[in-house]
Amino acid sequence: MKLAVTGATGQIGSRLCKIAVEQGYDVTAIMRKNSSNFSKLTGIPVNIVECNAEEYANFETDIKSDCFIHLAWDGRKGKRDDTYVQAKNIENTLGAVDLANKMNCSSFIFATSQSEIGVVNDVITSNTPCFPVRGDGIAKLAAGSLSLLRCSQLGIRHSRARILSIFGEGDDDERILTYTAKTLKKGEKPLLTKCEQMWDFIYIDEAVRQILSIAAKGKDIAIYQVCSGKEKPMKWYIEQIRDMIDPSLPLGFGERDYYPGQPMRLCGDLEQLIKDTGYTPVNETVEESLRLFLMRLNVLPAS
Repeated sequence: MKLAVTGATGQIGSRLCKIAVEQGYDVTAIMRKNSSNFSKLTGIPVNIVECNAEEYANFETDIKSDCFIHLAWDGRKGKRDDTYVQAKNIENTLGAVDLANKMNCSSFIFATSQSEIGVVNDVITSNTPCFPVRGDGIAKLAAGSLSLLRCSQLGIRHSRARILSIFGEGDDDERILTYTAKTLKKGEKPLLTKCEQMWDFIYIDEAVRQILSIAAKGKDIAIYQVCSGKEKPMKWYIEQIRDMIDPSLPLGFGERDYYPGQPMRLCGDLEQLIKDTGYTPVNETVEESLRLFLMRLNVLPAS
């Protein structure tokens, strides 16, 4: 099977390219011209296409593919509520559909996120109503709906991969698990909120395997949650990381305020993904994934 992937040098995209190649996929990695992250694909045998997002609609290529996975999104810090940046993301997503059509793709996967849902207290399913509050969430919802319409006009299968909360190498240093791990590694106390929220974290490799299962067997018009399907208190994840590094180190619970509008629960349902694609979760515990994460961060020695 041939895959085309936008955002191929991003955190998820680069890992997806690597794992897809290992699984036998023929991968075309679509990246920005002169990308500073080109090195993330070093050693991975993929076809490289340099094309800026705003050029998707008019880009000409002879490369053919079966499935187009659209991960590219301008998510620059401070730009989540920039209406013009988010409007451009919507336009670029439609351009990606047109590029997928030129590449003879029979399916298109739009990678969206929990931001399109808004704040909810229930388990997130394909039928959860969407009431986004941030600009990027509004744009994700619009881009998903309009790309579905465009795909239906072109006869392309459209699926959405709703990525809830990933952790793994490539995380921003300000993300809570990475921040905690690196701060503890220095022997310092991480400053944290009370960490009372119930959270569904999924390790990046497992998230990629779920997206690939959607590429292989996803249904048209379906929305799949990319998640572990399990929730634990945020405090539990933090304490696990601390105990793996040094159980004697202090943790600064309650020394930061929650940010305004902080969701207190995030958990997804894997039932639709398993039913439609036959996806089988990898048999490893959250603790094993956290340990692998810490080893790849060079916080723990490789075992």
